[in-house]
Amino acid sequence: MSGKSKGDYPYKLVDFYNHQLKEVKNSILNQANVETLYIDYSDAISAPQKIINKVKGFLPELDLDSTKMSGIVDERLHRVKHK
Repeated sequence: MSGKSKGDYPYKLVDFYNHQLKEVKNSILNQANVETLYIDYSDAISAPQKIINKVKGFLPELDLDSTKMSGIVDERLHRVKHK
């Protein structure tokens, strides 16, 4: 894509992503039989145990292994935004 950009991303791509995200959220909200747990990515990286507890509480019928879940978090993969 060409043209002006917001940071490193072309405007059209950012606008398209935001539109798609809004459509998905609206679709989920309109499903009476769907429960949703929103998790902030930066929270999952910075406080994985807190998020693991939320996921386990959201899915109590599953026997989730907290140790394995926390072992998969790799802070090195977190992209740092530069100002």
